[in-house]
Amino acid sequence: MSFGRFIFFISIAAGALCCLSGAASANTSGGLQLIRQSFTTNIGESFELDIQLPGVISDTDQLTIAIYEPVTNEEQFIRTTLGQNLGGVLDSRNVDINQLQADAWGQATITLPISSGGSSGIRIARPGVYPLSLEMRTSDQELIGRLITYLIRTEEIPTPPLPIVMVAKI
Repeated sequence: MSFGRFIFFISIAAGALCCLSGAASANTSGGLQLIRQSFTTNIGESFELDIQLPGVISDTDQLTIAIYEPVTNEEQFIRTTLGQNLGGVLDSRNVDINQLQADAWGQATITLPISSGGSSGIRIARPGVYPLSLEMRTSDQELIGRLITYLIRTEEIPTPPLPIVMVAKI
């Protein structure tokens, strides 16, 4: 299977899983829900997640965002949907709940800038499908809820030079 077809299959499957996230992970999500996310991202862009926080939260609760190594095949992708075989953590961020600036309904947007290196943003150097977990925990590190989604980093397509035509009367 070519890389392009693999990415296409994974993006279709990830879209379906995101739509079913409330039903599929109701036992473990703890009320944490994914409302919307960026479909794909690239270097210099931002990956956005709109989430719904659980109904009862404390100012001391934390959200941990972890991005794992990219999946390499269909079997591994299927296992990651169950929270298994996620691979090594490439990047992890802890966010205090009061930093999320949730609205009155508990909805918040998380923006993750994507970079190829350096200290600004999350370093994702090569294209692929990266499992991403969101875990909400109390100040005592008790798990409130967890969900898994996917960050799809696409290939950088070089922009061809713009052809210029000159028209003149002879």
